[in-house]
Amino acid sequence: MKQVLQKSSVRFWLFLFLLFPLSGSLVWAQNPVIVSGVVRDARTGVTLPGVVVKLSGTNAATSTTVNGSYKLNVNVPAGTHQFTFSFIGYKAVTKSVQLSSSAVTVDAVLAEDALNLDE
Repeated sequence: MKQVLQKSSVRFWLFLFLLFPLSGSLVWAQNPVIVSGVVRDARTGVTLPGVVVKLSGTNAATSTTVNGSYKLNVNVPAGTHQFTFSFIGYKAVTKSVQLSSSAVTVDAVLAEDALNLDE
């Protein structure tokens, strides 16, 4: 009887030992992606510094550099995700982006929001 218990105990621990690495890969099945691009003014084509680029539904965000470029490292499941580009005095733009590779380029063009410039 003692040998039967020992064999089943060994099998149980062996099963857990083999299952553990697989469970980690399923739980952490995220897709690390670098999203980068340039944001420009719709009328002039000039790059816009300071534009906020945010991945909707997460805390992942960055802002464009002096030359209007940005780079955002995100760790999300593959699929379609929404990115919002916003800047004071401009209409916010939301883009749907398919994230399936390790690097994606998403450029944006923002138009001035003349209605909100009166204040």
